[in-house]
Amino acid sequence: MSSNLLRLEDCLEDSPQTRALIGVYERDCELLFNYSKGLNAACTRVANAQNELTLATQELSQKLKDYEHTKFSLSTDDDMISSTLQQLIPNVDEISSYNTVLHTQLVDNMAYHAKTFIETDLVECHRLKSSFYSGDKHHEEAAAKLARVSKKKPSEKGWQEATDQTYASKKRIS
Repeated sequence: MSSNLLRLEDCLEDSPQTRALIGVYERDCELLFNYSKGLNAACTRVANAQNELTLATQELSQKLKDYEHTKFSLSTDDDMISSTLQQLIPNVDEISSYNTVLHTQLVDNMAYHAKTFIETDLVECHRLKSSFYSGDKHHEEAAAKLARVSKKKPSEKGWQEATDQTYASKKRIS
C-alpha cells in the first residue's frame, strides 16, 4: 500500500513513476466523484421521499379533522366514527411532526454534507487536474521551443527567452 503514496518531494521531478501515480490518483478521484454523485442522488431521493411522507401525513391529519365538520344526513350525535377519528388525530399529528423533524435532519445532516463535499472538495480535485494539464501543456510547448533553438548558431536572446519560458512553465507546475 505504501508504494502508492505520492509524496511532494517525488513530484518535484517529472518522471514516469510520478505521472503513473498521478494517473492513479486521477482515476480514483473520478471514481470517487461518480460514486459521490450517486450517493448524493440517493440521499436527495430519501429526503424527498421523507418530505412526501410528511406532506401525506399532514394531509391525512387535515382530512381526519375535516370529518368533524362534515354533516351527514344519517349521522347521530353519538357517532362512533367521529369519536374514533378524534382519538386518531393526535396520533397522526404526532407522526406528522416526527416526519417533519426527520426530513429536516435528513436534509441538514445527510444531503447537505454530501452535496457540499461534491461541490467543494471534488470540484477542487477537477480544478487541480485541469491546472496540472494546462501547466504541463505550457511546459511541453516551452521545452519544444527550447529544443528548436539552433545549437550551431545560438542566439543569446532566443536562447534566454526559451530558457526563461521553460523555467516559468516548470515553476507553474511545481
